[in-house]
Amino acid sequence: MNYASELKKFITSQYIYSGTRIALAVVIPSIILAYLGLLKEFFLFPLGTLFLALTDSTGPFHRRRNALIVASGFYFFVSLIAGLLKDFPPLIFLEIIIFGMFFTMLGVYGQRLAAVGSLTLVVLAIFIDGAPGGHSAFYNALVFTLGGIWFILVFMLVTVIKPYKLAEQMIGENYIELGNYLKLKAHFYHSKPDFDVLYKQIFALQVRIKEHQEATREVVFKTRQIVRESTSTSRLLMQLFLNSLDLYEILLTSTNDYRKLQNTFGNKNILEKIHNYLNLLSNELVHIGISIQGGLKTAPIADISAELHALHEEYYQLRNQHLNAETLEDFMILRQIMHRISAISEETQKIYLLKSQDIKLAKSLSTGLDLEKFVQKDEKLNSKVFLENFSIKSNHFRHAVRITTALLVGYAISKIEIFHIQKTFWILITILAIMRPAYSITKHRNILRLYGTIGGAAAGLFVIYFITNPPTQFVIFLICLVLTFSFLKDKYAWSVFFMTIYIFLMFNFLKPGDFSELFMERLIDTAIAGVIVFLVSYLVLPVWEHQKNRTFMLNYILANHKYLNTIIEILQQKNIPIQDYKISRKHAVVSLANLSDNFQKMLSDPKGQQKNLENVHQFVTTSHLFTAYSASLSQYAQKNAVYREIDFENWKNKINAELSRTIAILQKQEIRKDDFAESKLTPEDLVNELLEKRKEEITENEFYDRRDPKNISHLTELKNIRELLELIYNQARDQRKIAEKVTD
Repeated sequence: MNYASELKKFITSQYIYSGTRIALAVVIPSIILAYLGLLKEFFLFPLGTLFLALTDSTGPFHRRRNALIVASGFYFFVSLIAGLLKDFPPLIFLEIIIFGMFFTMLGVYGQRLAAVGSLTLVVLAIFIDGAPGGHSAFYNALVFTLGGIWFILVFMLVTVIKPYKLAEQMIGENYIELGNYLKLKAHFYHSKPDFDVLYKQIFALQVRIKEHQEATREVVFKTRQIVRESTSTSRLLMQLFLNSLDLYEILLTSTNDYRKLQNTFGNKNILEKIHNYLNLLSNELVHIGISIQGGLKTAPIADISAELHALHEEYYQLRNQHLNAETLEDFMILRQIMHRISAISEETQKIYLLKSQDIKLAKSLSTGLDLEKFVQKDEKLNSKVFLENFSIKSNHFRHAVRITTALLVGYAISKIEIFHIQKTFWILITILAIMRPAYSITKHRNILRLYGTIGGAAAGLFVIYFITNPPTQFVIFLICLVLTFSFLKDKYAWSVFFMTIYIFLMFNFLKPGDFSELFMERLIDTAIAGVIVFLVSYLVLPVWEHQKNRTFMLNYILANHKYLNTIIEILQQKNIPIQDYKISRKHAVVSLANLSDNFQKMLSDPKGQQKNLENVHQFVTTSHLFTAYSASLSQYAQKNAVYREIDFENWKNKINAELSRTIAILQKQEIRKDDFAESKLTPEDLVNELLEKRKEEITENEFYDRRDPKNISHLTELKNIRELLELIYNQARDQRKIAEKVTD
């Protein structure tokens, strides 16, 4: 691992930037209040800042601002009601039911409001037994809300000063993820690769890339400064992001029959050379990403052109030694791989050129796309959508019932005297932090929460007892605060670890004393909450991933059906707008990632709920290959070349027949009779005849050593196109057979 690169990646990322901003927003007023001797009196002010900051998630400025304002209003209302009802236990149970259902159901309007609703329930947990101090409910609610308003002001100020910072960091992270993806691909060329493990890692990373691309697309396309203002910076960032999407498609095309490749060339140096070169390009992409995150100009780490030339020389030397009529087709495959590597190299160099150019020259950049069509439309906040989801069939409703049940159980247990629970809010907050709509995610977070709490509690006690200097403790507190929010989205266990340390230090600043009791109380409350969450998630209206298999499989087939047809129609010289092609590509990649994500979650479900696991796994694998082969085919569609030797019409009908049969099976409809006949069509290609003719030429004539890396023979292209169509058809046929076996 390159630790220097990892450190730069973290320091320039949006996570450390956001964590530092939140920490300073909390600490600065705390220092001022402490200096004035008012920190204990206004303890709820920085706490309000902290909790409103947690609702701020990445996205367009107007969405983030509106969410913060809405959350601030919810916080005031809930903290006020909770403070007024704290002495009336029967009403508290009613309060939990009403607020638990309402704020969890806000998830019907998307992840942003889901986060607002969840954190509003955390505020309820804090105030449910009354805030510390002898002030009125209105006073406490007001001070808490003013702390939130302070964060809104900080947010507005930072956004005005650095309007492009978030977009830079997200685009940069996109390139870093692509670099990681290419590094995984490089392992397929290493000696004795573990194909099964690599494919699982590929699937998981594709999900991450999809999620990050979707979030970045929303930020870049829906942020006014990026889209509508004709500034050089906005145009440059837009082009860098669009180039990253094109590069991802090229990386998808690098899928091959790696087992066959290893069997054919595994004993040659060429595969190891390819592995090393792809690692080099991977490092370059990570380097580009770090420079974009940091807003810095950059230059290549290595001489890409020289390294690529050396790789081609290795290929030509191998070809000259071993090319004959029998090995012709093997070398055609290897030649195609070299061509794709060249395409990745050229795209990387183009990105470097774009990144390093004079910012004033970027005024000429234009996408020519209707960017609004690439992002989801804003969900209207109407009551009809909300009320329609009050049904046992709605996953949002089922999750709301589970959350509310867990909160009721947690609160009831905290009031049982035998348990001697002093801080009810810790149980409730832990429940809200762990429980998620999917059982698999809930189970994972439950384990991470426990590990983080145990480690953080032990470290917190060590700091309090052995590092007694107050200024040093404050520095540690500040560092832990920054790291808590920096790791919150990506490394949850570490976030909980540092959170527990700063909670211990915070209690020590406010009320120094014996922390052995606090240590045990924190662990016991976490354990109780973990047990409650596990039982409720398993027993109360559970939603298992296998129940969604058909939906994700169908969405995948429909999206990739359209993507493939768009590609073939371009190859048939039909006039397809580039925007239509890119939209179909987006939907294909997103549907593949959603399918893979559902399968990954299914692996964490109880064994009895992992129905059709092997079949679903096979479907995901064939889907990955189908999309990759389609993306490979699209590279020829973008060349504007004519391939009359390929019978595209019959290939399209043949593949579509299999896809149509799969759609009918998944929709539980009758299959059209024509589909059975069309799936058996024999396209009338001329590739085999041309290939045999070429083999005769090699046998009869002297071989010429031609070394033009940019030149690839028309026959090689024809052979690869025909093979891709065959592979796509084979995957479509396999998917249809798998769909026949899958039952709910």
